[in-house]
Amino acid sequence: MKRVPWLYSLFIATSLTVTAGCANRPTTQTASVRTLSAPAVSPRGQNITWRTSKEYEDFLMVYIEKDEGKKAAGAEQFLETHKDSDPQALTSAYSIMFLGYANVGNWAKVLEAYDHISVASRLTDDQKSEFRQLAATARQRSGR
Repeated sequence: MKRVPWLYSLFIATSLTVTAGCANRPTTQTASVRTLSAPAVSPRGQNITWRTSKEYEDFLMVYIEKDEGKKAAGAEQFLETHKDSDPQALTSAYSIMFLGYANVGNWAKVLEAYDHISVASRLTDDQKSEFRQLAATARQRSGR
């Protein structure tokens, strides 16, 4: 039997305890929108065909941005600049934009983005349903 270092064993035991302790805690999602993230599609993903290096670089800048507001604005700019991109790239950029605006609570932009959901032709039915629910939340919170 292979020996496991004591520090590694301590880490495993601690993480199991923390995970088990969190399982029974109630959550309150009515008070705030949970942090959402777009599907993790790498800009180098095999399922995206980049037409130009500029298109790839623009998407990469959106993909690596840490600030949610800037990331959403960058994705919106990508969608305006690269309208003829690969459908998967457009769908990924749309998801980043929509969820970024939702995460920062910019409800007007969430509603504006939802009006252009047709740009994201590769969204799954589950994603469309989630975006529809977020748009409904945005309508309530913005008073529209």
